[in-house]
Amino acid sequence: MAHGSRAEAAQRKFAELVQNLDHSLPSVSVQGAALRSEPGFFTAVDRLVDKGIDTVLFIPLFVFPGKHVRQDVPRLIEEAKNRYPGVEFTSQNCLASGDDFARLIAAKIQTGLPEIQRTSGGDLNQTTFPS
Repeated sequence: MAHGSRAEAAQRKFAELVQNLDHSLPSVSVQGAALRSEPGFFTAVDRLVDKGIDTVLFIPLFVFPGKHVRQDVPRLIEEAKNRYPGVEFTSQNCLASGDDFARLIAAKIQTGLPEIQRTSGGDLNQTTFPS
């Protein structure tokens, strides 16, 4: 579940992510959902329930535990539980809640360091970041 965006490029990237996950996890039915664009939360839930899925796990694609993670997602999950009492709904924490996200950021830093060092002449105090 992502925030969603009106930007078509962002919507395409999200759809690509969902498709890649769906192909990578053949024993799992992966469905994308967004709070502010399509497919919306209940569109995604309805699709899963229509497939006969009786356990739904939400992965909030939010970095930190802001309002959406603390309030909106739990509220929507409670509404889904009321709408489909025979389906189990659960959710993971936000992305930055574990060490995996910090490792991802560290890897990104390591990947970017050679470029930063090259553009700064090796002096990281005079660093300009590539755009």
